[in-house]
Amino acid sequence: MESIPTRPGYTVIYDAYCGVCSRSVAWLQRQRADQPLRFLAAHTEEAIRLVPVRPPNQMAIVAPSGEVLLGSDGWVACMSVLPRYRGVARAMGWPVLKPFVRLGYGLVAKNRRRISAMLGRKPDVCEIP
Repeated sequence: MESIPTRPGYTVIYDAYCGVCSRSVAWLQRQRADQPLRFLAAHTEEAIRLVPVRPPNQMAIVAPSGEVLLGSDGWVACMSVLPRYRGVARAMGWPVLKPFVRLGYGLVAKNRRRISAMLGRKPDVCEIP
């Protein structure tokens, strides 16, 4: 993906109607971060302007450099600014572990409607198929 001029910190673009996404954002908001984390619902004009094309079932992260990180790469980037989880983020980025991290992210993303239902959200409210 191409780089987009942005502001300091990371911008997290997520499906606000998805229980998994919303819970993930709530968890990130409770953590102490070294850099600002800003959250935008994917359906907002600003989010669409920042990342007009986002693959289904993937969150998008706009890094301070403007680079757009998708899915597990974005999640690892978010965790890397959390001092408590920085070591975990580094490990998740190791070439030997990266395929497993992507697989795990993919499984959660693919089943997020079912997981959302288990979290008490209607399974059909996720805006992205």
